Amino acid sequence: MLSDARLQIDRLATRQKRLKEKLEPERINRYLRFYSTFVPRALDAELCSVFIYSPKDHKVWLKTSSDVSEHGIEVPIEGSVVGDVIASGKPMIARDLTEKNGAHRVADRTTGFVTREILCVPVLNQERGEVTGAVQVLNKKSGHFNDDDLRLVEEVAEHIQGQVDQVFLSQQVFGDTEKVIKIAKRSIMVAVAAFWIVIVGVVGLFAAYALIPLFGA
Repeated sequence: MLSDARLQIDRLATRQKRLKEKLEPERINRYLRFYSTFVPRALDAELCSVFIYSPKDHKVWLKTSSDVSEHGIEVPIEGSVVGDVIASGKPMIARDLTEKNGAHRVADRTTGFVTREILCVPVLNQERGEVTGAVQVLNKKSGHFNDDDLRLVEEVAEHIQGQVDQVFLSQQVFGDTEKVIKIAKRSIMVAVAAFWIVIVGVVGLFAAYALIPLFGA
């Protein structure tokens, strides 16, 4: 059991190292940052953000945004437009949000931003068929978001799929590593405890044999 756990740790550590080398975080950040800056200009919108889905926490967290003050925001799946899009795997345009409650109101209070309208599309890994993140655009300055805007953002989501997927997978690798390490630690503790139980049992047995002559006399 211990050898299997150690083998898993070694394998995951190797995968983690290779993935970190492959990720090149700064390159990915610049790439995603470029698109989050490009989209608002192309759609005449106020803000664009790229979110990553975290299955472990059942949340989505902000990877990059055209507004740097947004960094560090986490959004729950329930009660948010981006959460609905990730859960359903379908794009969405939500309007009149100043009159509706939801996660956007909490984010607005944190950042001072006023969300009136949201266009959001999922980022989908075609090979595994799972949603790994989303691109969200806020507040078209002239008129409302339309189907043409939706198609453009869907194209952007396809272009950044590889980068988003790498960040998504890195969460799984790091999470699996922590899980295996915890299992290995528990296994080691159980093994140590069993070892000492055996030692105490053997010592007790020898002690009992040593006392037999005394009682026999």
